Amino acid sequence: MPKKPTAVARLDKNMGTRAAPLAGLASYDSRDERFFRLGGFPWYAPDNRLFRRLPPATSFTPPNPAIDQLAGHTAGGQLRFRCNSRRVVVEVQLTGVAAMDHMPQTGSSGFDLYVAGGDLKWQFAGVSRFAVGSTAYCCELFNHSERRMRNFLLHFPLYNGVESLRLRLDEETVFEAPPAWRQPLPVILYGTSITQGGCASRPGMAYGNILSRRLNQPVINFGFSGNGRGEAAMAELIATLPPPAMYLLDYEANAESFENLTATLPEFIAVLRRRAPQVPIVVLSRLAFAGDHPLVAPAKAVVSRAVRLYCRDAQRRIVEQLRREGDRHLRFIDGGTLLGRRFDDCTVDGVHPNDLGFQRIAARLEKLLFTAAGAEPAEAKNSGGIFGK
Repeated sequence: MPKKPTAVARLDKNMGTRAAPLAGLASYDSRDERFFRLGGFPWYAPDNRLFRRLPPATSFTPPNPAIDQLAGHTAGGQLRFRCNSRRVVVEVQLTGVAAMDHMPQTGSSGFDLYVAGGDLKWQFAGVSRFAVGSTAYCCELFNHSERRMRNFLLHFPLYNGVESLRLRLDEETVFEAPPAWRQPLPVILYGTSITQGGCASRPGMAYGNILSRRLNQPVINFGFSGNGRGEAAMAELIATLPPPAMYLLDYEANAESFENLTATLPEFIAVLRRRAPQVPIVVLSRLAFAGDHPLVAPAKAVVSRAVRLYCRDAQRRIVEQLRREGDRHLRFIDGGTLLGRRFDDCTVDGVHPNDLGFQRIAARLEKLLFTAAGAEPAEAKNSGGIFGK
């Protein structure tokens, strides 16, 4: 009979979880607006206090039940604060167990913390590590010997819900207001599991969160795993928010069919345009998947690549037609170019990016988004948006 494998943590202490010592720390509710700035939850309000990406289920009827469940996943949620604590510990109650077979629970259900000085050059500080199957944990994410003012940025889990979040900081911690965003208007992302953040190793590595740090700008994540299908009802809901700096539409991979994609995209854009006639809208076609490579499965690769190019060109034609009709604030980006030539190294399972893939997506988009809406130089200068630095 084969021996039961020994837990790696017994062989290597660095692979095990550790209890966070709490002596000398005071507890703070993350919802306390005196100390913390919560972002990524546009409908959060004192009367609901929910870490939820869509309105409460009692006030919104989603296109399908999956959307309602996925709205409880806290992808894109952020907590910003500035204080002089030498330690940061998070106490978390999740709404469920991490249950994905191809994504680490540090990404699906963990928090990660970034720290920066006055230059806001964010440095990764720590990620919550906890026992497999846990729905509650207490983890230390930062420990420094020197007490001084620092800026902190805490990213919420990508594929789980958060019932409660408390922070343990030094007793008698002094707080200051965190620095203002360079651009307070958000970028709104709408799309798929890749948009949501599958399968980043930790939340800060999802491309929306990377962009937020690099642009010093809020990013709202409306990625709904398997369910970003371009329904008009979702466009109508998103359009109720104040006009953002930009909309990025990246839902081809969930559109279910070519016919559905080409039918929903013009209507989705039209709904947003009625609310925000001059806000840049970028349409992003899907990434290149590993199955597009002929060395993997030649016959399937020919079909996969042909379908991708066919859908890519159809979206480009829709954008070009709308531009000819006068929409100068609309642009198309070929998602097949974002991962580079060695795109096969950029995924966990041939589809969902690993951290390398998300870094490449964010780096490429950071450059493209400053010019993607095709603004004239004067417009770019005056937009106050993401067209110029």
